[in-house]
Amino acid sequence: MQSSPIHIDFSEALNLCKNVFRREKSLTDKGINSFVPYLRFTENFCETKEELQEHRGFLIESNKSHIAHEDSAFNQKLHKLQEEGKKRAAESGNLWDANITVCERRFKKLFHSDYKKWLDIQRAYKAEAEHLRQEETRRFYMGNVARLIAEGGQEPTRLELYKELMGSGLETWGFARDKELSSREYLMYSKSINDSYKLCWSLDLHTFRRPFDLEPKTLRTPSLGIVETIYPLGVHFTIALLVHPITAKKQDFRLAYFTFNFFFPITHYYRHFRSLQELEALIRIYIIMYELIQPELDAALIKSLAVSA
Repeated sequence: MQSSPIHIDFSEALNLCKNVFRREKSLTDKGINSFVPYLRFTENFCETKEELQEHRGFLIESNKSHIAHEDSAFNQKLHKLQEEGKKRAAESGNLWDANITVCERRFKKLFHSDYKKWLDIQRAYKAEAEHLRQEETRRFYMGNVARLIAEGGQEPTRLELYKELMGSGLETWGFARDKELSSREYLMYSKSINDSYKLCWSLDLHTFRRPFDLEPKTLRTPSLGIVETIYPLGVHFTIALLVHPITAKKQDFRLAYFTFNFFFPITHYYRHFRSLQELEALIRIYIIMYELIQPELDAALIKSLAVSA
């Protein structure tokens, strides 16, 4: 999707990104916690509060730069930081020194210099995340898959399950199926922000329709004496919130783009599922996340777009 040339000041919405890490507790209080081990895995490479602040600050600014304007001040700063990183790596001869934050450099240093140790550390976090993910699936799976099988005599398709759960869930906030913007590539629900703009909930159907690939694979690194079993993540699941003019007829005419990792410290974690039961749980998790951010997001968008209506 390409952004529109129309300039709108989304500073109110951008401010929502500042509290992304403070919202961790709002998720864990709801029983959404399997993202936490992956979050800690990276952050534990920060050795001081200052390094953690630098690491989180960089992620926040990076998220903000993706929302509305490709020519943001951050992107100009990012180019400068990348050039400094290249110079640092050239001087030291270490590939990892090209990374921007101290935390990321330390993370990549261990990855490249002692991959076996890095893998051992990651394995513990990965096992904890998998345990919590299974608990989440049991917690948020409400039996809709089993009910649809009983009613229809066969397993529902992913899209049938998504439409039933997400459609009914989004009705609470005034969303309805957007037939003009929906296509073979995207399923869109939308609601009006004001007389000129609408907020769209978008599902990428291209990745959503891909077949399950759940066969584990063996990866061997003979030089390190490492044999790993790699378990595929499953089907990629991409949800985004887009701001469009009400008159828009094409998906690529969008004014702003949000994903939930802009508002919550989930990185890219909740983007895969391996069964319909996991998908049902994942849909409910996204609905809860929207419920948590909705009052702030609506208020920010109304304020940002009021002068442009």
